[in-house]
Amino acid sequence: MSASRASRLAAALLGALLLSMARADAGASEPVPRLAQVQGAPIQIVPLPPPHLNEGATPGGGAEPPAEAAPTAPAGGGAAPAQAGQPTGAARVPASPKGIEVDKLAATGREAAGVLDARQGGLGAELWRGTPHALVEGLIQALPASIPSPALRELARRLLLTSATPPEGATGGGPDLLSLRAQKLAEMGDFEDLKALMAAASGAAGEETLARIGVEARLLDGKTSAVCAEIGNLIRSYHSLFWQKVQVFCQALAKKNQEVDAGVGLLREEGDDKDGAYFTLIDAIMGNKAAKVTSLDAATPLALAMMRAAKQTLPEEAMRNAQPAVLRAIAGGAEAGSDLSLVAAERATLQGALTGEALRRIYDGVKLSDAELQNALSQAQAEYGPRARVLLYRAAKTQTVPTARAEALRTALSLARSANLYELAVAVNLPAIEALAPSTELGFFASEAGRALVYAGEIDKAEGWFALADADSRAAGSAANAATELWPYARLLASDADAKDNERFLGWRAAETARAGAEAKLVDERAARLLGLAAALGKPLQGAGWQSLYLASDAEPAAMPPLPLWQGLRAAVQDGRRGEAVLLALLAVGSAGMQNANPIALDAVIESLRRLGLDKDARRLAIEAAVGAGI
Repeated sequence: MSASRASRLAAALLGALLLSMARADAGASEPVPRLAQVQGAPIQIVPLPPPHLNEGATPGGGAEPPAEAAPTAPAGGGAAPAQAGQPTGAARVPASPKGIEVDKLAATGREAAGVLDARQGGLGAELWRGTPHALVEGLIQALPASIPSPALRELARRLLLTSATPPEGATGGGPDLLSLRAQKLAEMGDFEDLKALMAAASGAAGEETLARIGVEARLLDGKTSAVCAEIGNLIRSYHSLFWQKVQVFCQALAKKNQEVDAGVGLLREEGDDKDGAYFTLIDAIMGNKAAKVTSLDAATPLALAMMRAAKQTLPEEAMRNAQPAVLRAIAGGAEAGSDLSLVAAERATLQGALTGEALRRIYDGVKLSDAELQNALSQAQAEYGPRARVLLYRAAKTQTVPTARAEALRTALSLARSANLYELAVAVNLPAIEALAPSTELGFFASEAGRALVYAGEIDKAEGWFALADADSRAAGSAANAATELWPYARLLASDADAKDNERFLGWRAAETARAGAEAKLVDERAARLLGLAAALGKPLQGAGWQSLYLASDAEPAAMPPLPLWQGLRAAVQDGRRGEAVLLALLAVGSAGMQNANPIALDAVIESLRRLGLDKDARRLAIEAAVGAGI
């Protein structure tokens, strides 16, 4: 089948599929509200008073907790980006602290406290029904702080914020569910939602996990003096190595030689002598100019505060395993403006700790010459890295000619897809994409614009580009192939299967083969992914057989999740244990990312979410998987 024939076949029912998309979204629930994030500013959370402070005293030397930030509209006049079940930093929903209705569920205590009920996107008051308390604790602790998938990251956020009856049974002996949820939000860099969760829980002060969250947030925010003012009281109640290390750090800042020597000796006696970077930094802070940290496994809040105090540059290798909260602090803290902060900002955005608006502010602050901007596209294609992405963003933003803006955006999106950084490109360029109106002269941009808007969850805005692709393909115009390229997304979004799916599938596959040339196996892999994703959503392509793909791929698949986890997910879904099933699904693919997840496991997770009644989450994950597969 020829590519032109494939385009005509795809276009023939594109209009009908768009109507199906609209019907599918028409009955969807309203997006989940999210607290406004402090755009590009240091993070503060409401401090947790240590147990020995006088009643009414303000921890940290009387500093008042900050007021909630007002929602910030992105450049281009759109609403502020939010994370309501949509890709972080890309999709947008109203973000207003006033819109969040706190449900304290006083009858069941602080463990039940949450910010979201079922009407607001929570996962239901019976979230933990049937799952033992100790298992819930272990699964929450095992959740990765960094989840590369925006859909799964948002699902994790909603689970952590849900008001729900606590699980039954004995605890595992560690922190309660409120503390564990708060700790995970802090690790994720989601301090705004952490504030809301703390506001929903009365009497939350005085527990070690929560106290540590407050201290680490202040360290990230550069408020070391406030931490040092509190540590004397805190260490009377909490005796783990963390508190001892903070105390010795504060003593080093005060140049208390004897106390530092005694504290270092005690830490070594207690088995902490493997943390070489910590002791090197203590030496540096005490004045040893030869003490330099050249290697650091991961940047923790304490390590970052100590590096800053020692006036040393954080090794870039430390960024690889840094928690999202730390990356966010580097992006907007003392390191702001450096190449390191730019890398941190991008990684923080990919991990959900910074919004697209915050990243745009950082990109806007990068100094570029007129010559760089004039040759932005060629420079970005020659050397694609953080600075290239800044160039493409600024070029698209400053262009006043629609075709020139569209060309810059097309380059930015295409390069990002090839580099597995699509979420980043959509997050930072979404206002510029939305500012363009579909028109015949922009037909060459129809497929990229349609794909990006669908990925961002902006289905209504994508329809115009789908319609443009349909019209141009009928007229054999510049978007003759755009309808074919967009057909898989229209199919994944459609509410029902269609009798002509097989023709469209074969037409899309033929067009992909014509474009790919010798990369036929790559096309086969994409075809298999599309068939699998449609089936996982409960809408298999009618008549699109797998037989021709049985021997198509010899690629080594990614590792499957551990068998017990896999069996546990299936059993939890079957028995309707929603919270347990969601946690197991997040563990199955949460830290891998779309490119590294086993496709069989990913399809099973999508099907599991659908069977749990989380259809919108399943669909968003399928869209991400399609983009990740190169469709």
